[in-house]
Amino acid sequence: MTTERARSRQMPSAASRLALGLVVLVAAGGCSSKSAFQSGIGRTGDLMVTNAIERGDYLDVTIAGDGVAMRVFAPTGGGCQALLAPESLVQYSSRGPGGRFTRGEDQCDATGIGDPFVNRMRQPRGQSARSSPVPRAQANFRKIFEDDEVILLRGQFPLTFHVGWAGGADTVAVVRNDEMCQGPASRGVASIEFRPAGRNTLSLVGSGGLCRIDGLIIP
Repeated sequence: MTTERARSRQMPSAASRLALGLVVLVAAGGCSSKSAFQSGIGRTGDLMVTNAIERGDYLDVTIAGDGVAMRVFAPTGGGCQALLAPESLVQYSSRGPGGRFTRGEDQCDATGIGDPFVNRMRQPRGQSARSSPVPRAQANFRKIFEDDEVILLRGQFPLTFHVGWAGGADTVAVVRNDEMCQGPASRGVASIEFRPAGRNTLSLVGSGGLCRIDGLIIP
């Protein structure tokens, strides 16, 4: 299958320094920041779009400010590309799978989640469940996009309900384009695992190790 190349819209160095400062601020928030994500962000003040990369039919967007930092995915159409341009200020409210972003009368509904949502939306598990074997199922998918950084896989990912994701029967998974993920992505079938702790919340199992799922998108 012929795949597209990404068109990256990078912010200038001044904005990069501001974004780094915002991310450090969020990291310093510790438990209070984690609790905010677990209970739902709600509505925020101004956030800055620090980067937006077009990957096939989706925008891969990083946003920071007002005590939060997030990665979301949005359609390239419907006004989202203009609204979520790098260095733009937007407001966020919890709505739908990835939230709603607004500026004045303009709005964009994100259709996918990345960090930290995938990790922090894990469903609570009891002590006995945490000591039980790692849940595993079979995922079936096809590659729909690839660039130097990520691969987008569309198909069935049955364990995504563990992070509150309702679209596992037909969803797009975002994985890194590295040696851990290239094998499963090429085969179109792999075991998927869920872990209640650690960075590998949802992962495809490859011959070389775990291919972490970094994002989920509703097609």
